[in-house]
Amino acid sequence: LWLDGALDAEGPYACGRDFSLADCAMAPFALRLALLEPLCGYSPPAGAARFAAWRGAVAARPSVQASIAPPDASRGYTEQLLDTYRDYVAQRRAAAQQ
Repeated sequence: LWLDGALDAEGPYACGRDFSLADCAMAPFALRLALLEPLCGYSPPAGAARFAAWRGAVAARPSVQASIAPPDASRGYTEQLLDTYRDYVAQRRAAAQQ
């Protein structure tokens, strides 16, 4: 994963020990990347230790958690996103087969 080499070696955030605009910009990408495995079997390449640590640090921040509050509090955020993306993937696959 190319991003692994771009992250600060000391971390835990993209530019070092302080949470920055770079983390804010990349957080949605990183959180949704976790959806690719249940949707289509993709997982980040092994050996991306910096990326895994960064994603964990970003996801654990209260400010990030507060920004992704699910619309339906009775269901988890990831579960709701998976439902949305499953529909999208099914529609794209159907369109590709036409």
